[in-house]
Amino acid sequence: MKLHSDPIASSNRITGYGLGYVAVNEVRIAGSVVVTPTRLLKDWAPDEFSKVSSACVCLINELNIEVALLGTGASQQFPRDDLVARFASRGIGLEIMDTAAACRTYNILMTEGRTVAAMLLPISG
Repeated sequence: MKLHSDPIASSNRITGYGLGYVAVNEVRIAGSVVVTPTRLLKDWAPDEFSKVSSACVCLINELNIEVALLGTGASQQFPRDDLVARFASRGIGLEIMDTAAACRTYNILMTEGRTVAAMLLPISG
């Protein structure tokens, strides 16, 4: 018998990823997505890396996070320096990696109880 709640069990967990999708709590989501332990934004605007900058900046004030993971698709790509500086100026760490690595890293940080957001572009083939 379980006598206490498990906050991790009720959190958004990335359970899979592949070409064009990320699975959150066993549900496949096509396209770009933002995942936090308590929120899921399925309609995140950018569908390609070149559109990431403005979409990321809009999230800075909306999400109450300490770490942001930017999954840039099948390969790691780096955004402009001004985007990284905007996150840093608000005390938010921004880590840039390919989407598969961002999914794995999100689950680790979320399990540790960190306030993390994974901003994920789909993996394209």
